[in-house]
Amino acid sequence: MLVSFDTSEASLSTSSSTSTKAEEVEVEALDTEIEPHIPEEVKALIKQLPISEELQDFILPLTEKTGRSPVGTLALLAIGMVAGTALGIASPIANVASYGIDKLIHSYRLDPDSVSKLWLRGFPKGQDAEEWKALTSAEKAAKTAELKDEVEKWFGELSDQGFGSHEQEAVKELARYLPAPTEIMTWAAREVFEPELREKYQLDKFLPPEFLEWAAKVGITGEVAKNYWASHWILPSLTAIQELWRRKILTKEDVDAFWTELDMVPWVREDLFKLFRAVPTRVDVRRFWDMRTIDEPRLRDIYQAQGYWEEDLEDYVMWTKVYVDFPDLMARYKNGWIKLEDVKTQLVEVDKMPEERFEELLQTKIKAVQEERIADTTALTRALIIKGAKAVPPKLTRGETIELLMLKNYDKWEAEYIYDIEVTGAASPETPMEFRQLVESYRHAVGLEFKEVPSELLEADRKRSDLRLKLA
Repeated sequence: MLVSFDTSEASLSTSSSTSTKAEEVEVEALDTEIEPHIPEEVKALIKQLPISEELQDFILPLTEKTGRSPVGTLALLAIGMVAGTALGIASPIANVASYGIDKLIHSYRLDPDSVSKLWLRGFPKGQDAEEWKALTSAEKAAKTAELKDEVEKWFGELSDQGFGSHEQEAVKELARYLPAPTEIMTWAAREVFEPELREKYQLDKFLPPEFLEWAAKVGITGEVAKNYWASHWILPSLTAIQELWRRKILTKEDVDAFWTELDMVPWVREDLFKLFRAVPTRVDVRRFWDMRTIDEPRLRDIYQAQGYWEEDLEDYVMWTKVYVDFPDLMARYKNGWIKLEDVKTQLVEVDKMPEERFEELLQTKIKAVQEERIADTTALTRALIIKGAKAVPPKLTRGETIELLMLKNYDKWEAEYIYDIEVTGAASPETPMEFRQLVESYRHAVGLEFKEVPSELLEADRKRSDLRLKLA
């Protein structure tokens, strides 16, 4: 039996091996018979399929001859692609068919967000669109009030989707708008949560009912809407608040409250308030310094408050000193109270004026003052000379008087004219030549032709007149 079993099994094994080999021979024969026709036909089929070029590039190499025939693989791929294409074509057709069913049974339901928006707007369910569009705003409001109960029916859309009464109330609650955290902080800064200040600043004034009506349509209702109105006011500028404080319309406490309205950081508020105080102008500073109502440290403080520092500050201080001191020094020097060295000491050593600039001033301003002083002195000396010539008896002869006047920078003809007018003209001329001398001096002074009367002729005419008086 054992030998018989083994023989049978060996026989089966041999038979199976023989069968497998036979099948392989048949497949190879089939492959040999079919394969020459496959590549071109399969390639043409693949190229006709509605697939991307990348997928074609992936599939086409599989059609090439390999160790085993790809007929089975290619067949499965082709069947799959054809089936997918057929399903893709059939899907839109199926959608069109479903539209008809949806239209027939009205299967569409609004989402919770749409339902809550319609509820907030009070839009009645079942309203004819064309009819509603034709109504005025007042008619729409009246119609909405009449059909208020119909508004709630929008939530039936949610019931059909499985929303219970609690879920529907939750949808309503979520539809009501709540402000963002930054808006809440703005409300706090604008005194919205302070009843007394809210009333003091009249934040609820001019609240129109239309605002509440329209705000409710987007979920802003009740106290939230009123808070938005109370915080919407435009604040006055910092400059306006400054002027109101300067004119004593606002107090320091009012200004402190305004910092909160502006949401100003606390640490800088007191320093900002210091800017409300005006700084004296540069003109004022020069006047202060001119009258010495301020000292140099105060002078520097004011210039620093105006924004001048370091080199700019030093330049302004030095310029102020020189600009103010120079006219005073010139006046004092002109009037004889101080010497030139005192002027130089104050300007150069005290006021720190550059010495070369002082020398320039010496050649312009100070030199002119010196000439003016000489002119005053000359006028005084001239009066003394004329006084001596008019003395009785005369202290100076005509020649001596003219000579002294010429020493005071007068030309000879000027000195003669002065003598003739102020000395001879003051008394009556005694001789004809004296009359002639007076006339010729006048002609010379006004630019007319003249003839000079020699002094010897005047002296001879005077002696002749004296001799006649003695013989009479």
